[in-house]
Amino acid sequence: MTETFINKSTLQENYSTLPNKLINDEKLSGDGLAVLVYLLSKPADWKVNAQNIANRFGHGTNKVYDIMRHLIQLGYMVKDNKREQGKFSLTLYYVYDEPFHGLSQMVLSQMDSSQMVNRDTYKVKKEQSKEKIQSKESTNEREPTIWDIAVPRLVQLGIEEKKARGVIMMLLKTLKAVKDVAEKERIVLDTIFKMPDNITEYDRVLPYLTAMIKKSDIVTEPVKVYTATTYQMSVDDVLTAGPAFQDKINRDSDKTEQVAAMIRTNKIHREQIRWFNG
Repeated sequence: MTETFINKSTLQENYSTLPNKLINDEKLSGDGLAVLVYLLSKPADWKVNAQNIANRFGHGTNKVYDIMRHLIQLGYMVKDNKREQGKFSLTLYYVYDEPFHGLSQMVLSQMDSSQMVNRDTYKVKKEQSKEKIQSKESTNEREPTIWDIAVPRLVQLGIEEKKARGVIMMLLKTLKAVKDVAEKERIVLDTIFKMPDNITEYDRVLPYLTAMIKKSDIVTEPVKVYTATTYQMSVDDVLTAGPAFQDKINRDSDKTEQVAAMIRTNKIHREQIRWFNG
């Protein structure tokens, strides 16, 4: 009797069907295959979001865009920049379970809706319209900037585009302790996409985002003290410190200096923490 080494469950619901050709495609990188399988498990109306992929796999957004560019080059993904009145408004990604190398050069908006079929993802029939399809921008275009990603999200929440750009600029300037530009943009993007959908008024959005950004405005790299390692405190750590932690701060020279630095840079007013003895 032949021993079974590969064991599969018999599933009746909540499963995805994938071509073996896709799984065995040697051109696909390991990360590319993992992300592609993840996306193909989603329903047809699920919109690809780089931040969601980053959260699922624990990657940074830069790495996610590298993986997505890899999938685009192989034909498993197509990027379509939507424009309204000549201005960029939204980016959509279409995912396929087999490569369509010519598809990335099509204007998807010209395709008839009857050409779309539901197969656990966006999929286009091979029969193409006889109408002339205009050339589209090359998929080897620049990587989306923070403006490309964050502005549509704020617009979706009801913020005017011009005000949305102002909000992003203000948040970037608010991050003073964080010096690395890429890290600043990552923090701002994370904060915007974690904002609750029920906050839709401009007068509420700005205070909320500003407060969240200030909490993130710390240097996260550890500071070594002799053989021990202590981490940078946030403003919130100091303002909400209980009696025991207050005493520890006052006795720890590293933490004392951190609080003193917060006072010098006006992040905290001394009157807010009268217990501080440094």
